[in-house]
Amino acid sequence: PPKGKLFWHTGESPAEGWPQWNEEQENALRKELEILGSMPAHEARKKILDLEKQHGPRRRLVWAELGESSLSRGLEYLFILASATARSLAAGKIEEITAAYQSFGWTADDASIRVLASTKKPEDSEAVKIAVRAVYLPWAEESARYLQRVVEVSGYPGANNSAGRSRSYSSLGDGSCILFVDGLRFDLAQRLKEMLANRGCYVEEIINWAALPTVTATGKPAVAPIKERIGGEMGSSFEPCIAESGQPLNGYYLKKLLKDSGWDILDAFSKGNGKGNAWCEFGDIDKEGHNRGGKLAGHIEGLL
Repeated sequence: PPKGKLFWHTGESPAEGWPQWNEEQENALRKELEILGSMPAHEARKKILDLEKQHGPRRRLVWAELGESSLSRGLEYLFILASATARSLAAGKIEEITAAYQSFGWTADDASIRVLASTKKPEDSEAVKIAVRAVYLPWAEESARYLQRVVEVSGYPGANNSAGRSRSYSSLGDGSCILFVDGLRFDLAQRLKEMLANRGCYVEEIINWAALPTVTATGKPAVAPIKERIGGEMGSSFEPCIAESGQPLNGYYLKKLLKDSGWDILDAFSKGNGKGNAWCEFGDIDKEGHNRGGKLAGHIEGLL
């Protein structure tokens, strides 16, 4: 910037052309985000909307292209998060909760992941984590508590999923393959759907509630096309049982039941022979989540 001018960034020439100005803006934004942790959720949302008006335009500048405006980029998703969590999921019956989550609720989950993936510097990452928790955590907890109360009265809607899924599996054409992706929750599935559509794929979306508890040992058998061979008794590891023997249904026995029922088992690198139907466990989202923790957010795009 011009030498000898103390207030060079308030002059007639636009300050945005100088990297020092952008750095000042990023530092100021970081401090503002850190303050959100001490605010009530509704005030934090309003503050995020104000910050977006102030710092959002910096995403159109060269500094954003050069990766020097990561907080400004993250603010784009914080804005989506604040807007989504301003609308409550804690109202109505199961059908209304379902419709609301499909409509806007999942965008809060998606925006949270995208915010965490937008920053690289440790100090920036900590700032956006504070901001996410300020608006997301109260909303998610309120939604979950309300859903629990509704389920206590009317029952869990996922209990009836398997019958409809079995019908859809029975209608699979010859040469079809089921890909089981551990950890592909709704918001990630929406991102995958968009990727597939952009590559010219036809995508049909059928939505079901997850099995409870939402862990691999329960969830995988719940979506396997062998419902009639699985019992309901559950051990300490949350695995259901083989109906015939009462034996815990671990990964080995699940694949054995699938084979005995006429399903080919493919590994992640197999193509199969194009005949009959096949089952394939594919993708590392769940495994990477256990290994990376919060850092998973930065690897989601590659995994998908």
